[in-house]
Amino acid sequence: MEIDPRQQQATVDSARATERAEESALRLQRDEGERQRKLFEAGVTSRDAYDQERQTLRERQGGLRVGRSTAQDARRTLAYYTIRAPFEGVVGDIPVHVGDMASPANSSAMALTTVDENKDLEAYIYVPPSAPARSTMGWRSI
Repeated sequence: MEIDPRQQQATVDSARATERAEESALRLQRDEGERQRKLFEAGVTSRDAYDQERQTLRERQGGLRVGRSTAQDARRTLAYYTIRAPFEGVVGDIPVHVGDMASPANSSAMALTTVDENKDLEAYIYVPPSAPARSTMGWRSI
């Protein structure tokens, strides 16, 4: 079963764009730092100006680490939008309503269902009459 992932996919795309922007800013800062180093060594700029450039470079490196971590976290969260059964068995009716949220097992949210036996698994998902155009019939292995 797949929960509509469009909102989370947009979050992933946004985080990836931020990561690319941080990479670009870091490259630019490295170039500027190299220019400042050469100017300092030639005696054109002060030690303070050179140190400030080095500090800005360290901040940009930290920003890139944060950007990469955010993008990785968003991709990891996107995986929760596809629900896979670890084995076959019967679940029965799952009492969910529009707006209910599915979350990882270690979350504080209420569990939708639990499985006690390692037997055949079936899930019945009711599609309202107003939604058949957005739905497909059948089953697929994930």
